[in-house]
Formats: sequence, C-alpha cells, structure tokens
Amino acid sequence: MSQQEIKTEADALRDILDWSGDRPIWQRDALRRLVTLGELTDTDVDELAALCKDSSLPNEPLAAGHINAQRTGAPTVALKNIRGIQNVNALAGGQSLNLITTGVTIVYGDNGAGKSGYVRILKRACRARTVRGKEYPILPNIYQGTIGVQRAELEYQVGAQTRKSEWKNNEPTDELLSEISVFDSRTANVHVEETNDLAYTPYPMKLVERLVSACKAIKDKMDSEVSAIKAQTPKSISKPSCSISTETGKLITAMSKDTAEETINALSTVSEEDVARLSELASDFAQDPEPIARRLRAQKARLETLRTTLEALSKAVAPENGKKLVTLVTDLATKSDAAVLAAQDLSRVEPLNGVGSATWQQLWEAARAYSAADAYPEVEFPNTSENALCVLCQQDLGEAAVERMRRFDAFIRDKTQKEEIAAKKVIQDFKDSLASAFISHKEITKIKLFLCDELGNQDLAKGTAPNRSSLKYMAPKIASNRSP
Repeated sequence: MSQQEIKTEADALRDILDWSGDRPIWQRDALRRLVTLGELTDTDVDELAALCKDSSLPNEPLAAGHINAQRTGAPTVALKNIRGIQNVNALAGGQSLNLITTGVTIVYGDNGAGKSGYVRILKRACRARTVRGKEYPILPNIYQGTIGVQRAELEYQVGAQTRKSEWKNNEPTDELLSEISVFDSRTANVHVEETNDLAYTPYPMKLVERLVSACKAIKDKMDSEVSAIKAQTPKSISKPSCSISTETGKLITAMSKDTAEETINALSTVSEEDVARLSELASDFAQDPEPIARRLRAQKARLETLRTTLEALSKAVAPENGKKLVTLVTDLATKSDAAVLAAQDLSRVEPLNGVGSATWQQLWEAARAYSAADAYPEVEFPNTSENALCVLCQQDLGEAAVERMRRFDAFIRDKTQKEEIAAKKVIQDFKDSLASAFISHKEITKIKLFLCDELGNQDLAKGTAPNRSSLKYMAPKIASNRSP
C-alpha cells in the first residue's frame, strides 16, 4: 500500500488498485470479481484456481472503471420516533418519542420517568453490545394484572424514504434497523472490559479481507488437487525403493512433464545382462557377506599390485628408455676410449704388457681391498712408507717399486679412469632399475590363473602372454655385466 494519506473509501480503493498492479493475475481477477460481485461462488474459485495454474487463460484484472462503478454501501438509516408502546415497564401507552434524523436529540427527565425503558426497547430492536448471559430483560408493568405482548412501533428513515416497523419482544425486526447502534452505560462496560469486533468495517477493508479468504479458498483447492495427485501417484515413484544415485533413481527424481517416453522405456526394459546380474546378486546376497568381502578385498589388493607391476613394466620397455640406454652406452664408450689411451701410455713405461687394462685394474682394486682390510688397515693404499712390503709379492719395496706403485695410484686416480668407472656405474644402475620390472614366466602363469579362475575373465587371461620382444627376454641381458 502507498504511504499517502487516505481520507475516504474512494482513496482506499484507488490505493488497493495501485497495489494490485504487481500482484499475480489471478489475484487481480479475484479483486475485480469481489468488487463487482461482492462474494465469490464455487465456480469463481474453480476459475481462479485454473488461472493460478495457467496465467494465459482469459482474465479481467481490477481496473479503475470497476472502482468508479462500485456503490459506496447501503443507504443511511436514521430513527425518527418510537410510539405505540405496550406492556413495557410502566411506560404509558399512546405516547410518542420523536427523534431528529440529523444532529442530536436530547431526552431528559427525573429518575423513573421512563428514559431507560425506551433505551431497552431500542437495544432489542436495533444493535447494541451486551454480555451473553447478562442481558437485562424487558419487564412488564408490575401494577397491571394482565400481561400482554410487549410491543412498540418504530418509524425510521432509509435514505429519502420513511418506513415503519413493529417491534415485538424476542422476535426479529427489520434487518435495516441493525444499521442503528445503541450505546448506553451498560454497553460502555462491554466496550471497555471485553474484546469486541468492529461494529462497522469500511468497504476497502472488507474487500481486502475477502481477498484473503479467496486466497485461502484457492489454496485449499490447490492442496486438495495436490493430495489427489499424490494419492494417484504409484509408490514406485512417490517412494522409490531404488537409490537416487542409480540411473533409475535420477530419472524418478528429475521426472517431469517434459521427460521423454523413450527414456522411461529404456530404463524399464530388462535385458539379458540385467537378468544375469540380478541372479548373480541374489546368489551373492544369499551367502555370508563376510567371507565374500574378505575375498573381494584380497582380489582388490592383488589387482592393485598387478597394476603397479604392469605400470613399471610399461615404463621399463618404453622407447625413451631404449634411447637413454643408447646414450649411456655411447657416453661410456667415449670415456673408455680415453681411459684406454691413458692405460697405453702407462703400459709403455712398464716391463709387462697390459698394465692399465680392465684385468689389471681388477687386480689393483683387489690389492687395495687386501691392504685396507688386512695388511695395512691404518695406512692409505698404497703403503710406500719405509719397511713396507708389497701386498702382491710380499717383498721389500725398493725405490723403483715405490715409484711404480705411486704411478699406478696416480693412474687410477686420473680423471679419465674416474669418469669411466662412474659411467659404468650409471649404466649398471639403469640396468638394475629396468631389470627390477622383469616378470618371470612363472609369475605370468600365476597372473593368468588369477584372471581366469578367480576373476572369471577368460578373455583378459588369454591376452596375458609373454612376447619375445618383451622385457622378459631382455631382462637377463640387461641385468648382465656385459656392455649392451
């Protein structure tokens, strides 16, 4: 609603019209029906419910023309006089109490003059607030022996017309008289001490109240339709027994009017594979799950180990490893040639041939090991100190022998020799790493039995076979000490 000052019912109705501008179309149509018709019929509720579900249906929202054509309400009712009173307290018959229709009429008199008697009649004939069970009765004249009907004649004005109505105690009167409110000291206590409804509700407030009732009626109707649809929904859809993570569960969760029939048919068709799988599951669930779980965990661990083994084998026989091995061999050959040249230079000055060769170097390293372990463990090899003996011939070392031992040690410590030795170690380490991926024929047989017998995958077992170009046949050569 707007915050502008509202002084008349017309202002309030225009404010309701402005407010309804951004409301749903069915509510705007409901306001139009309430303004023009007053109340909604069951047919109106049905049509509004349909419009709520489909806003493209024919509709007519509330407009300014509907408000301008709205009547402001019933005509004004004003009491003019009361006369012809019979058998009410001690009020004299033939008397008339005249009232003006505009302004204020003041009636005064002494106690017991009858003022309250007239008010009691008006409270019964018109509208007044009373507490249930505490209504004061209209008593007859106690001084009269015969008690007749308690009655009176009321004259009142309805708009420009003057009407009359006879009042009889405990009998209904003209409904228009209910537009007249009677207020005295006793009804004042009701207003002050009790919770009361409004005696008069402005028409715009009634309009909003009726819209609320219409919304509730439409909600109840929609809820009833939803309940009816839910009642017709098979339990297989409303409460599916399948997991929502399955394809069927996902379909049921997302099912709508746009779901293709082919999709439903595809999932509802049971194939031979499904039947076989169902039979397998039924057989599995009929057994104790603990042994099966242990077996499956063991198979899983075996498969993970097999995967690691095959991945290592795949990396070992990869083309880049072959290229790397060729590079290492070439590097070793280059460094070996340099070492051979150095050995040849050494051999020219020594009395025996082959000094500096691979065989000679093995002899030298053996002598080094013997000296460090047994002969001279506390002296760095070669020991050329005074009184030292040759670890090979066990004889005294003369000056020539000492010089020769030092030349041999210098040769071994030469850069070319070290590079050759390092290159050999690199190749040997690389060979060892490749050889570690070797799978023996016996192990391949075990793998085939595992795939065929335990997993039941015969096709995969048949595809698992050694190939003469595989690492199985390359590994013994790679692992050997011979140069590749």
